[in-house]
Amino acid sequence: MTKTLIFGIPWLLLGCGDPKVDDTGSETTSSSTDVIPTGTTSTGTTSTSTTPTGTTTGTTTTTASTTPTTTTTTSPPTDACDAAEACWGDIEVEDEEDLADVQACSSIEGDLAVTEQSWLDTLALPCLTTVGGTLMILDNTGMDVMASMPHLTTVGGDMDIGNNPDLIVLGDLQSLSYVGGFLHVYGNDMLNSLEPLSTMSYIGDDLQIQDNPQLCQTDAEAFAAEVDVMGEVVVVDNGECD
Repeated sequence: MTKTLIFGIPWLLLGCGDPKVDDTGSETTSSSTDVIPTGTTSTGTTSTSTTPTGTTTGTTTTTASTTPTTTTTTSPPTDACDAAEACWGDIEVEDEEDLADVQACSSIEGDLAVTEQSWLDTLALPCLTTVGGTLMILDNTGMDVMASMPHLTTVGGDMDIGNNPDLIVLGDLQSLSYVGGFLHVYGNDMLNSLEPLSTMSYIGDDLQIQDNPQLCQTDAEAFAAEVDVMGEVVVVDNGECD
């Protein structure tokens, strides 16, 4: 908005002349008056020009633009195991690339071996349902949780878990019920429970649970008594029970 300041004050200036003496000796006074016309702006007055109607001076006009609203539809996440496939042949995990490959397997029609791998702390195979051959977890110095295989139901051959010095728990094996060959659990210095194998119902050959100093001997014997074992049962030299 333009503010207009107008100073229009009429000024009247009266000047007094010097007295004069006429011929008769009488004094006459001559006076002159300077009149500043009314409406005239004195020096220093700010004059304001009139802007024609419809013209905006010094005004900033902001135009709000409207951005079209985009509606995004999010599809339900696809189960990663939907893309998993059967893998053929024997597989040995020796590095992270091997691990990534086997994580894409829904089944392994051969052996799966993880041996002497100090970099691996757990074997996470969330999509694996069966191992047709032998499952070997041996001599892994950095492994503290053996596996996360929640959907593994069957090992067709042997299952060998031995000499993993930092192994504390067997992990998530909640669906495993069948081992077609022997089951050996031995020489794991820190292993303290067989609870993850509680769904085991059948072992097609020998059962050996031996030399696990933190595993309660009584608990190991109780586990063996609950499983249908086709071969010899050896449960010795495990730890004391609290």
